[in-house]
Amino acid sequence: MNKIFCFISTALFSLSIYANNCVNYINQWDFDNALLACEEQAKQGDGEAQLNLAFMYDEGVAVTVNKEKALYWYTIAAEQGYAKAQYNLAVMYDKGDGVKIDQAKALFWYTKAAEQGLSEAQFNLAVMNHEGNGVKIDHAKALFWYKKAADQGYTKAMYNLAIMYYKGEGVKKNITLAKKYFKQACSLGLNEGYVNYNSLK
Repeated sequence: MNKIFCFISTALFSLSIYANNCVNYINQWDFDNALLACEEQAKQGDGEAQLNLAFMYDEGVAVTVNKEKALYWYTIAAEQGYAKAQYNLAVMYDKGDGVKIDQAKALFWYTKAAEQGLSEAQFNLAVMNHEGNGVKIDHAKALFWYKKAADQGYTKAMYNLAIMYYKGEGVKKNITLAKKYFKQACSLGLNEGYVNYNSLK
């Protein structure tokens, strides 16, 4: 699983006198000033600025990589309900990226982001339930979250759904549905979907 690295570029209303500066500087690719503005806005409770600041510390944009600060600002933004912050926080705990691996926390934050409709989180949550990573294997939950992600066009979720239907994992074996999801994954460019779809023709 990989983190989502894209700046939030549409500012929400902020009470700060620096309102929108963080985003404006990012849109201008002026990351030195963006860092200053985002930090100021983040300290005043602006969730978007907190998320953008976390990105910058996580990736070392205009600043030295600092996983501790990235974790801090992702957490603050995640607690305000920002799905991408929740997801990236989950990945940090899942992979042990700058923090001790904690799959219970990873599961918690993946769930929060997945419930908000973030397909990457839905997929990773499905994988945890499918493989029993930090949680008891639950094929029903895996199937549920794979479907949610697949409905949003997430190709790896389509592929894993196909595998579940092909093998009959937690669901009645259904070659027709397996072919359907392999074909969907194939049509969206996933090579594995192409190979498996052709093998079932």
